[in-house]
Amino acid sequence: MKHKLIKISLIVYLVYIIIVISSVILFIYNYDGSESTFLNLGKGYSIGLDPNSDLVLGGSRNNLIISGPIIKYQYDDKYITVKEKPREKIDTLFKIDRINKLDEYHRRFDKIKYYNYWIIDKSIDSVFGPYEKNDFRLKFKELNLPDSLMIK
Repeated sequence: MKHKLIKISLIVYLVYIIIVISSVILFIYNYDGSESTFLNLGKGYSIGLDPNSDLVLGGSRNNLIISGPIIKYQYDDKYITVKEKPREKIDTLFKIDRINKLDEYHRRFDKIKYYNYWIIDKSIDSVFGPYEKNDFRLKFKELNLPDSLMIK
């Protein structure tokens, strides 16, 4: 009886391990930026999490357009507007050491108020930006975008 119980426990444990490993393999295999793992924004554009858990925007040619992290975004059938906190630019400007001092890096990165703004015209597959806030607003008005796409 005790031997059967141990055998059943071992089988349940092995099945559990197989399920976990299979899930990880499926996630890694399917993580290609496709619409199955990203939110489809229309006309080949999608938004989703990269391996660092940053929200990023992919383009119509399966290329990364905005590496993020993306803070806010709006979209309709023709345009996408994005507010990004540009990790690479912040690392350079503020000389933050991301590799050796990770805790300090996250604390400093979170406090920095530096953003890029973008406008993507999906109908002509065109990217405008990065802009600072005032230049973004000027381009927004120039393109006569609807108020629903404004990002503050």
